Amino acid sequence: MTARLAMILLLLLLVQAAAQSGRIRRNPPSPPTQIKQTQELQKVVYAEEDAEASDLAMLKIDATLVTVPAIVIDYAGRYVPFLKPSDFVLKEDGVQQDITFFAAERVPFDVIIVMDTSRSISASLSAIQDSACRFVHQLDEGDRVSVIEFNSKVRVLTELTSDKTEVEQSIRQTKAGGGTRLYDGLYEAAKRLKAIDRRKAIILLTDGEDTISKTKVQVAANAVAESGALVYVIQFPGLPNQSCRSIILPPTFPTPGSGDYPDATFLKTLVELSGGDLYRASSRDSLLNIWHKIASELRHVYVLGYYPSNPIESGGTRKIQLSLKAVEGKLRYRKSYQAKVARP
Repeated sequence: MTARLAMILLLLLLVQAAAQSGRIRRNPPSPPTQIKQTQELQKVVYAEEDAEASDLAMLKIDATLVTVPAIVIDYAGRYVPFLKPSDFVLKEDGVQQDITFFAAERVPFDVIIVMDTSRSISASLSAIQDSACRFVHQLDEGDRVSVIEFNSKVRVLTELTSDKTEVEQSIRQTKAGGGTRLYDGLYEAAKRLKAIDRRKAIILLTDGEDTISKTKVQVAANAVAESGALVYVIQFPGLPNQSCRSIILPPTFPTPGSGDYPDATFLKTLVELSGGDLYRASSRDSLLNIWHKIASELRHVYVLGYYPSNPIESGGTRKIQLSLKAVEGKLRYRKSYQAKVARP
């Protein structure tokens, strides 16, 4: 009897243990609070992914900042200082834009001097070299200059540098001869300045004629416009008789009966697109005054920036209109740009 009772108790214990073991192997439903926490965690993860995507989008937007260098002078030819963003009205294709960037302080600048050293300006080369070297010595600490010459070839004589001695040596070593690759020289300068995020300018010394460039005129003009650089042109006279180039030496400066200035339509287009200016060299003294004026202007440039309300992805040529609200004066500024999406 005692043995039978012990067996019954043992069987009951085994059955209970098996039942408990089965319950442990089951997957009980999660309580409602746990499901809610899981959903909230997923939302947080998605929010982080969206935030990352948003950052990438913001980076793309930042890359579309359009900068507009502008020079403001009064009707007596003096620079107008101390202007604020609220003094300007900025429009793109007639639509007003918010000015999100503004700089007016005196800051270092980068300049590429692009020198025409073809045979047609050979008699003027000495005066060009002297005046250009004087310009270099007016530069402040932090300003950088590069020198590019063009004739039958385009040569970068010195990269951007603050070493005035190196720049002067590069200018002095130029020699005249050969044809004129004006558009190629300009394209090279614009390409180098495009990626530079500083106040920048191209100073072009030429008679304005191109004879053997591989770069098309419109390609050169577009590259200059896209570089965001101010363009200053110092034009020299060409030969007195284009049909007699082989026997008539070019004039140093225009005198009665000597060479005239070639057609300047392309040169005027450059300065209108960029906000720079066009000067005609008439004497050595005028050259010195021109260089001094350019150096002074580069220190009085306002730079305005905006994010176009019309997305860059829409492409096309955009026209920029800049005006003054309650300030008397004349404006020179970048007039247009080509909207392109930067490739990764």
